[in-house]
Amino acid sequence: MLSFLTVSPAFERSQGGAAIASERELGMNEITTLLQQLVAIDSINPDLVAGGAGEREIAHFVANWLERAGMEVTLDEPVPGRPSVIGIVRGTGGGRSLLLNAHMDTVGVAGMERPHDPVVEGNRLYGRGAYDMKGGLAAIMVAAAQAKKLSLRGDVILTAVAEEHHDHEHVSEYPCFSGWLSFLLCRSVTRIFPLEPNLHVIQLP
Repeated sequence: MLSFLTVSPAFERSQGGAAIASERELGMNEITTLLQQLVAIDSINPDLVAGGAGEREIAHFVANWLERAGMEVTLDEPVPGRPSVIGIVRGTGGGRSLLLNAHMDTVGVAGMERPHDPVVEGNRLYGRGAYDMKGGLAAIMVAAAQAKKLSLRGDVILTAVAEEHHDHEHVSEYPCFSGWLSFLLCRSVTRIFPLEPNLHVIQLP
């Protein structure tokens, strides 16, 4: 389930009224469409559910989407069938960098009739992984694509990672948690936003 956030009418009026509302609606439509595409892809963690599809299909979808948005993209696959995606929007230089992180795998679908058929009811979207955490993944993908248009000074780095659900037995093999930490520190990343439903902001030295 994904609950859409709203902006107060007073704020919209103060920032330009109808233009802000229209832009926000377009952004939410893009996120909703992308989320429907992500939910439709089976990415059940095979370490959690025997025979689970894993992240290969969704990783390639994410990588292709980011490439079309103009980002530099790398696929990292230390474990066969369990790739992670790294996308970078290069800054102009001299600014701090930001990492946006989301995982692509989901838990199982026992008891669900059509887990990968996304359904929108009112302002909510239902489907396996919509809340945890393909909604967050769609949001950071669109945010990174928008950052590409802004000529920011710092880099925006997006990591869509495998193997979050289960017990993280391969966690040291994935870019967000191993050698990429040194990479991020070298790039002056000072904030990491992992957009889990229970959001924590990680501040680096």
